[in-house]
Amino acid sequence: MRTILLAVLLSLCTAAVHAEDTVLRFSWWGGAERHEATLAAIRAFEAATPGATVKAEYMGWDGYLERLTTQIGAQSEADVMQVDWAWLAMFSKDGDGFYDAYSLKDSMNLDEYEQQWLDSGTVKGKLNAFPVSFSALVVVYNKDTWQKAGIPFPETWDDLVAAGKVFKEKLGPKYYPLDLNRDERVYLTHAYIFQKTGKQFLDPEKAEVALSLEELTEWLAYYKRLLDSGTLMTPQDRASIGGDNERQSQEFKEFMDGEWAGSCTFDAALANRLGTVDSDNFAIGPFPTMDGAKSSGRVGRPAMMFAISKNTQNPVMAGKLIDFLLASEEGAKILKSTRGAFLTKTGYATLLKEGLIKPINQQAMDQVRATKCHTPNPYFEHARTKNLMHEVFEEVGYGKITPEDGADTLLREGNRIAKRLGR
Repeated sequence: MRTILLAVLLSLCTAAVHAEDTVLRFSWWGGAERHEATLAAIRAFEAATPGATVKAEYMGWDGYLERLTTQIGAQSEADVMQVDWAWLAMFSKDGDGFYDAYSLKDSMNLDEYEQQWLDSGTVKGKLNAFPVSFSALVVVYNKDTWQKAGIPFPETWDDLVAAGKVFKEKLGPKYYPLDLNRDERVYLTHAYIFQKTGKQFLDPEKAEVALSLEELTEWLAYYKRLLDSGTLMTPQDRASIGGDNERQSQEFKEFMDGEWAGSCTFDAALANRLGTVDSDNFAIGPFPTMDGAKSSGRVGRPAMMFAISKNTQNPVMAGKLIDFLLASEEGAKILKSTRGAFLTKTGYATLLKEGLIKPINQQAMDQVRATKCHTPNPYFEHARTKNLMHEVFEEVGYGKITPEDGADTLLREGNRIAKRLGR
């Protein structure tokens, strides 16, 4: 009897040790609302999964990629990571950068996803990441400030330029129709030239610049028109009050107070963008267009993805965490629309059933889904490509170079970078 009791006790102790050893690290970026919801979802997962412990590693957008790059290089990344769709081309060209989740088909509910969404996270036949939501750029405006200005939200690119002068005349020099950080200045004006030419900066299928020198010049010239008209604050003026043109609108008092009367972001990030203001005071504006547009100008792709580390010691538990967050009723009720509308069948149905999609998020989603969105070349969002565009836009914005000079740099250096990345 004593022997049997000892064996049972040893078995229980061993099980306890194993349970304690089932520890996952989960990293993500976001704002306060996303952080709070995700932490609550983690607690619910732990309660529903005996023996599982999840260590949360979260931060804002700024610096997240740099930290992740360092961690992956040192093989010290979290077990489950929130990643951007474009990063698959950076970290997993051959599909070996992340864990192949197709090997978890017996323990994960892959039927929750339409095949097109699984394909979006598949590299060389290996399922590297699960898309959380689909997203495209939207423009959001402060209704009160625009009402004070006495003009409707811009419907065309020319309307957007004209709004700057009206704001200065009616509201004063501190007021701007739109605030964009350096990423958003590239993205929004890229939509302008994409509409006009039917071509993106980088060819979606080839590692090369698709726009001609003249078209690149027109892209930068339109950006300069936004600055010269007072629609956008110049980069030097924006930097002078915040010190960093990477910072997003919601971090500035001017946006919270309504002096900056609009912004743009991917619709899945609306909760973050409006996290410091009363979202009821904001509305989704028309996406600017032009007569004879050759495309919608909109690029769309998974807003963010969850990937499992190829170095994880607990791939099955990592898969269960992702399933809970994205494909369970409980997870959806807790996370709500802090990461946009889920692409899983259960997640999305739960959000709709429970009325958990905010009206402004639904407005943005409806607008995006009613528009043909084009898939970008993933190298368009590669760090090297972005650094090139940031440099050129800043130099044009500071008046150091002309749009013609900037176009020459974009064409020459853009082709060099694309060719190198495409090897």
